[in-house]
Amino acid sequence: IYPPLMIMGRVGRVGKVILLTFLIAIIAIAIHSWLLYKSYIFDQESIAALARKAITTANSEGNSSHDRIFELVANELSAIYSGHILPPEKREWVFINSGGWMGAFYILHASLTEYVLFFGTAIHTLGNSGRYWMNISDTIVKGTFQQWQEGAVDSVMHLPGMKVYFKSCHAFFVRYYCGTRLG
Repeated sequence: IYPPLMIMGRVGRVGKVILLTFLIAIIAIAIHSWLLYKSYIFDQESIAALARKAITTANSEGNSSHDRIFELVANELSAIYSGHILPPEKREWVFINSGGWMGAFYILHASLTEYVLFFGTAIHTLGNSGRYWMNISDTIVKGTFQQWQEGAVDSVMHLPGMKVYFKSCHAFFVRYYCGTRLG
């Protein structure tokens, strides 16, 4: 083939790669913007308040087990968000291994843009949180959770009733101490 035509073919492929990269970036930005401004079913502050209330109620009953706290939270969520919470017979604990840490969770609600679940670990485990497309918040129900944000010098310890926040597009080192439960 004549050399100038070979160069044109290469420029054409490079141009296609650049165009494809540009389109993927535009789609990613559009999805991220949509997630930032979308209205959600659940409000993270309300769920955190429900978890703190359940901790207080369980403690006053003399049964502060994570099972009792999870039961109180699930019942309250079912009453408030009728039709959006899985019934008890559909819930089951499933192992998860992600970023080096291991635990178990069960889902109360899941959609493409939000989820509500309980998480726990019976062992001491640590690793990386990964980078999420959306903001994530958890409330410590039992145990201790340590979080160290990328770029920070110090870590933060979270105790029962405290809210843990994972900002979108940021990575964190996480440590779940034995017996930690989050909701």
